[in-house]
Amino acid sequence: MEADCNRFSSFMRLAQNRLINRDSHERLSAIRVPALTILGGEDDPRLFKDADKLEQDIAGARRVTIPATHHIPNMEKPDEFNAIVLDFLGKL
Repeated sequence: MEADCNRFSSFMRLAQNRLINRDSHERLSAIRVPALTILGGEDDPRLFKDADKLEQDIAGARRVTIPATHHIPNMEKPDEFNAIVLDFLGKL
């Protein structure tokens, strides 16, 4: 399981680097739809910096951190994760 998590984390980091790079930061403010970022409290600290940028640049963006989880909080604490998503969707 840990090896799978590490591979997934590496993949997501690569995808994130391609999606959220210096060239695209200026385009974040053009996003006009609700956005939710969910982080694991024990996740890679670099992700918190990126999440801060998303929350800052996307109007109405919301960030939630689930304590005592790592990079896949939806699998580590699925009930808490699902409650956060349902709450977010219920407010749309």
